[in-house]
Amino acid sequence: MVAAWESLCQRHAGKRLLLVTHGGVIRMLLCHLQDWPLDRLLQIEVGQAALFGLQLEEGRLKRLFTSRSAIRGWMEREARDLDSNPTP
Repeated sequence: MVAAWESLCQRHAGKRLLLVTHGGVIRMLLCHLQDWPLDRLLQIEVGQAALFGLQLEEGRLKRLFTSRSAIRGWMEREARDLDSNPTP
């Protein structure tokens, strides 16, 4: 999982990336990004259809957004982008 994550980060550096996955993978990824041991895996709550937004800086976790805060922030940014760059 870590090798696949690092490969994705290298191939898509500086871009937005959407990953759809199971809660266990999300937990593993969050443990990895926070340098937590995997025995803390089940301490991370991942609800049904949860949404996590990650902001990375130099491969390190800078900000973590969850469900409502993540989607609200993303929608607000996208709306501003559309307002400033309308589609012809």
